[in-house]
Amino acid sequence: MDGNTGLSSFNSVLPRYDTTTVIGAAASFAMESPRLICYGSGERLEEIMTELQQMLEALKRPEYVHVLLNPLPIYGMVIALVALVLGLISGNKGAQMVALVLMVLVCGSVWPVSEFGDKAAERIGTSLDSDGMRWLKIHDKRVDIGAWAYYITGALALVTLIVKWKLPKFERWLTALVLVGALVSLGFGCWIAHAGGQIRHTEFRTGKPPAVTRAP
Repeated sequence: MDGNTGLSSFNSVLPRYDTTTVIGAAASFAMESPRLICYGSGERLEEIMTELQQMLEALKRPEYVHVLLNPLPIYGMVIALVALVLGLISGNKGAQMVALVLMVLVCGSVWPVSEFGDKAAERIGTSLDSDGMRWLKIHDKRVDIGAWAYYITGALALVTLIVKWKLPKFERWLTALVLVGALVSLGFGCWIAHAGGQIRHTEFRTGKPPAVTRAP
């Protein structure tokens, strides 16, 4: 089969359209497309604006803000800790300084997380079951203890930053203390988060909450 014969056979199975019909269809599509796109875009834009308004309204609720912020003390500390270790291994002073600054910020984030958590507890207390209420009290007590580990670690990180700049001969011991403090803080953060996750997520519960000890 030569080329011309093959092409003729291929053309014979294609539908035949009048040139005027094809041009008319193309022109109609070109005229309608902008209107369809604008209509779709308008609907999508309205949905986006509605959801944005809902998000802004949710930011007025302390429980929502608490959920947004509460991962910072754990994930932020992990990132800062890894960055500091890598900076120490590589001997990169700049990376160490950045990691210490990040650690100070992470430790400082505990305060707003705790504040919004306290306000959220006042709002959700009446909607919890008995176990959820006990977990809430346990979570609150753990925050009171664990927050100090973060504050002390943040203070150590800040002092280490100043020492690295002014008195570098003392930085080794202070950096070691910061590493220990970061690990202890991370442990407290996980301990606090475990109790917090049990408050409303019944699917996370594997048993009864521990007894709530009363303050003396």
